[in-house]
Amino acid sequence: MNYLSRFFGYKKKELEDHTIPELRAMAKNIANVYISDSNARKLKKSGIINLLAKNKRYQKSNHARSTKRKFDVGVVPEDIKVKDYRKTDEFELDLDLETIGERIKSEASRSTNTDNDWYANELYSELVERGKEGFPDLGEMCFFSYDAAYPEDYPYYDTRPLVYVMSFEDDKMFGANLHYLNPAIRGAVAGSLASKVGVNFRGPLQKCIHSYFYSNIDGMYTLPLDPREYADVAELVTENFVDKYGQKVELQSVWDSV
Repeated sequence: MNYLSRFFGYKKKELEDHTIPELRAMAKNIANVYISDSNARKLKKSGIINLLAKNKRYQKSNHARSTKRKFDVGVVPEDIKVKDYRKTDEFELDLDLETIGERIKSEASRSTNTDNDWYANELYSELVERGKEGFPDLGEMCFFSYDAAYPEDYPYYDTRPLVYVMSFEDDKMFGANLHYLNPAIRGAVAGSLASKVGVNFRGPLQKCIHSYFYSNIDGMYTLPLDPREYADVAELVTENFVDKYGQKVELQSVWDSV
C-alpha cells in the first residue's frame, strides 16, 4: 500500500518541509480536498500550502497542533464599504477574456468523473488566481466553504455556497445562495446581479436568502465583477447539500423545493 493513502503529515514538521505529493495527500486525508494533477501544477507548492493552512479541518488536525503555524481568526473586517458600481467607471468588461466558468467547462470536456466535488475544486483553483481572497463588499458574489452552526434546524444546507451579499451584522452575513436555484435558470439570475446593490429577492427566489456566521466560513473568494463571470460560475454544479447528519442530499430535490 502506498504510504500516502493514509498520510497525515509528519509530526512537528511544518507544511513547507513536506513534498508536493505529501501535501496533496494531507489535503485529501485531512481537509477532504482532492487536488488533481492539473490543479497541482497550477497551484504549485505555495498554493497547496495556502489552501491547507486556510482549511478549518486542517487547522483542527493533530498535525496543525503539532506545528508552530498561527492561523487567522475568522472575523469580519471592520472596514467593509458599500460599493455601488452604477456610480463608478470600475465596471468594465473584457469580452476577449475567457471566463472562469468557460475555462472549467473546457477542462471538464477533457476529463472524466466530473462530479460536483471536481467542479468545486476547479473553481477554487481558478479563484486563487483570478478572484479576491477574503470578505466581499455588499452587492458582490462570493464562493466559500461553510459548516452550519445549527444543522439540526434545517432539512439540509449547502457546504459550498455561492452567495450574493446583501448585508452584514455583528456575527453573520446575509445573502442569497444561488445554489438553491436550478442551474438552468440561475446563470441568468446571477448575471443580472453584477452591477446591482440591495436587490430584493421575492417570490420563488426568496428561498435563496440565508445567514452565515463569520466563524463558520472558510476559504472565501469573491468573483471578478463581470456579468459573464457571475453567470458562467453560477451554472457550474459546485454545491454540496447535506442533511444534519452530513449525508449528501439529492440536488434535484433542493432545486425543485419551494
